Amino acid sequence: MNMRKRSAKQLTFIYFSIISFAIILVNAIVVDATIDGVENLVAENRIVDIKEFAVSVLERSNIKELKLKDDVYAYYNADDMKLPLDDPASLPLDTTIEVLQEGSYVESEAFIQRTLDSKGRSVYLVFRDDPFNDNERNTFFAQSRTISSTLLLMLISLFAILKVSSLLTDPLAKLSQELDKRTAHDLSPINDSINSNTKEMDMLIDTLNNHYQRISQLIEREQAFTRYASHELRTPLMVMKGATSLLGQSNKPEFIERQKNRLSHATDEMSDFIETLLSLTSEMDNTPLAERPLTEKELTDIAQSHEHLIRNKPITWCLELEPETTTQLPIQVLKILLGNLIKNAFACTEQGEIIVSITQNKFIISDTGVGLGSKPRGVEGYGLGLLIVRDICQRYHYEFTLENKASEKENGCIASVIAK
Repeated sequence: MNMRKRSAKQLTFIYFSIISFAIILVNAIVVDATIDGVENLVAENRIVDIKEFAVSVLERSNIKELKLKDDVYAYYNADDMKLPLDDPASLPLDTTIEVLQEGSYVESEAFIQRTLDSKGRSVYLVFRDDPFNDNERNTFFAQSRTISSTLLLMLISLFAILKVSSLLTDPLAKLSQELDKRTAHDLSPINDSINSNTKEMDMLIDTLNNHYQRISQLIEREQAFTRYASHELRTPLMVMKGATSLLGQSNKPEFIERQKNRLSHATDEMSDFIETLLSLTSEMDNTPLAERPLTEKELTDIAQSHEHLIRNKPITWCLELEPETTTQLPIQVLKILLGNLIKNAFACTEQGEIIVSITQNKFIISDTGVGLGSKPRGVEGYGLGLLIVRDICQRYHYEFTLENKASEKENGCIASVIAK
């Protein structure tokens, strides 16, 4: 069931109205209780001031009703009071009671107090005048002014709260309208037309802009990743296609065996690449990786598979492997990781020396190439390999850095992969 949504201004007005009503009700109750208290206090004081004199006068005289000053009356006979009382004799002694008019819950008819004379007879003292003199009226008017001031302050507060609510919600409304107008492919930063009035609004806009930036980078990264995968898969596919077409051109066993080896090598290369890509895109497995030794043959095979890039170039390369070096990287992952770094070093170097140095939890490839500022023509595709290198390092908790050599006299880069 869908509930009707209200704007922040509407909710502010509703809640403020509820609070205002509660404040007015409490004020009214307090004023009413104050007025009743003042009435009872005034009536009791007037009765108490003249009570002893009234009782003594009644005892000395033989009259039914005694009228005293300030409209206070004294009676022996309860019927002479002519008040709507069921049992006057049961009234508490020396306690002032307000008697309301018949059919009214507000208007008082009199205030009565029952006391005893020296002979134990009940004497009824009745105050019949309006208990409000000038002082009490001034009190009432003061309370009225207090209520009026409270109402005025509440109206001013309502205006101020609605104004603050507008300052807080208008930027949100503008932000919502701008986001609603955007297309699915619009990842540009939110412009400065939204005048944010609070730090929280600035934080929200900055967070959204950072989110858009991360999404944009992720899309660019995925596009580069797709280009890289296409580039890496194209080579073994071309080898497989060429070897398959050559198989029908000769029946010599040596020729057929050579083409089969080419097919097997290309298939293994594609299988390793696909398996590594799937491992990078799948959920992280928390199972600890087994430690395994690194052999010179394994590392040499990785480098030799890319030697065609330095053929006919005045380049030498060497492998430096620390004895008893181990790693937790799977064979296929290590092959792609080191293969891409070596391939980039081979492709971006025209002459000199390339050193592949392997120690415990550290892989360093140093070349004498063109450096990070430029690259030779025809090697654009190899730069995409650094993308998957970073993904592998992130997945297997390695830190990857690629920087120019510190010496100004020596060209080239140093690629480092170090376990965290």
